[in-house]
Amino acid sequence: MKGKNKYNMFQKHHQVIYNCILTSILFCMISCSGNSTGTDTLENGRELRPGDAFIKVSGDLNFESEAIAMFNYLTPLGEHQWFIGINNMFDNPGNDLFVMNIEIRSASEIDLPDTGTYNIGSGGTDSGIYLGVFSSLPGNSGAVAYSSRAGNGGGTLTITETTNSFVKGELEFRAVFDPELNPGQQGSGALQIDGVFYALPFN
Repeated sequence: MKGKNKYNMFQKHHQVIYNCILTSILFCMISCSGNSTGTDTLENGRELRPGDAFIKVSGDLNFESEAIAMFNYLTPLGEHQWFIGINNMFDNPGNDLFVMNIEIRSASEIDLPDTGTYNIGSGGTDSGIYLGVFSSLPGNSGAVAYSSRAGNGGGTLTITETTNSFVKGELEFRAVFDPELNPGQQGSGALQIDGVFYALPFN
């Protein structure tokens, strides 16, 4: 029974990563064909347009990257899930490719989060704590997944503006190599992830 529970957990989180990749492809196709209006200018002068994000990664990996950002509501395996998905699969042709989810889960329906600061950590169902999963997708080897629930991971998600049409904010969290998300792989280490986002809905 224990092995079956671990398999179900593995299946659940990898389904989320797969959904993020798939919806990101469709999202990019839609956003690239439409007209974006309005921008959000950061203190460092970097300008975010609707659907954009900027991520800085340090630790096991070290890079900065522009990315695309979306938010979505899913019910995988009967569990309610609201998440912000960020990836640079189209904006970065190099080796520093990644897919990232910041998600909250519940056994019942989830409302669009209000503005404020939320904890990123264990991501337990109905805990009110978000789970951060960062998957590195290097060009010549398999994906490596880090999460905020492993080791001494954790941080915060700050939502500065939110409507049914967009969610703006910033995030900072430590993600640690997660054995449950890397079956058969030996690994260790951690990442510090900082970023800003202007996420659009995908539905």
